Amino acid sequence: KGENRVVVEGEDVVEAEFRGDRKDAVAGAGSVPVDVDVSGLPDDFAAALVRQNAVNTSWRRRLQFVRELFTVPDAADRAAFDPSRKVHLVYLVAYLTFLKSGQIPCAEDGSHYRPNHHANEARMIEEALAKITNEENAFLIRKIYPLLPSYKSDFTASVPLTRIRDIAHRSDIPHDLKQDIKHNLQNKLHRSAGPEDL
Repeated sequence: KGENRVVVEGEDVVEAEFRGDRKDAVAGAGSVPVDVDVSGLPDDFAAALVRQNAVNTSWRRRLQFVRELFTVPDAADRAAFDPSRKVHLVYLVAYLTFLKSGQIPCAEDGSHYRPNHHANEARMIEEALAKITNEENAFLIRKIYPLLPSYKSDFTASVPLTRIRDIAHRSDIPHDLKQDIKHNLQNKLHRSAGPEDL
């Protein structure tokens, strides 16, 4: 933890810092404070990426933001995202790397979604990436795929991890233990704040 830095040379020079131990970071806001100063970032997309990271605290919301960059033209326009610019794909590779490794921590946002939503976001991102892949960007696109959650059938079922649910509803274990399992395991997975929860 601490300071991470990404420098890209090519179309632009990028210096993105993600600090996990900042004292001024807002609890649950990920790795950057909500009032983050983005004036020194190289372009509007880098600034939009940093801003959304502060606003969208859960893993699902962050994956949704990435997916919308490829599938919702208005979202891409608002974020000044251009998938034909390799440097924008580099920003996403760096961001998803930090997200998957836990260097950008995720927090629960109070919503209640099963893990299949994360898997479905990943599937839609991969489908969108397949449509834009060409000889120029294939090496970057290939780096994104392993950074996304799996969408194997185990993770896309509407009721995944039914063993935990079944245990929480058994009649032969004490009520307190069932409640503990339901609230601390089953519901935690439904809120799925970050990759570490799965």
